[in-house]
Amino acid sequence: MPFRRAVDSMREDGFQRREGGVGMRYEFRVTGLVSPALAEAFPELEREPVPQQTLFRGAVTDEAHLFGLLTRFQDLGLSIEEMRRLPE
Repeated sequence: MPFRRAVDSMREDGFQRREGGVGMRYEFRVTGLVSPALAEAFPELEREPVPQQTLFRGAVTDEAHLFGLLTRFQDLGLSIEEMRRLPE
């Protein structure tokens, strides 16, 4: 991608506009095993059970989407142990 287009596609909040509206990929590490039924509250994220935790990964389109996900985790009583942006 030419430099000018890359700069033009960056927003002040750090999320990059991409084809299909995808921003950045994030991983959320949640305490405990989250049931498939409860994970349906996050249709935009992939769920991966690991020992004593559940990983959720997926695209976050912008800052509002990120805060919405965090609110959903909190509203459902899920405790986030770690949140990180994944490399592209």
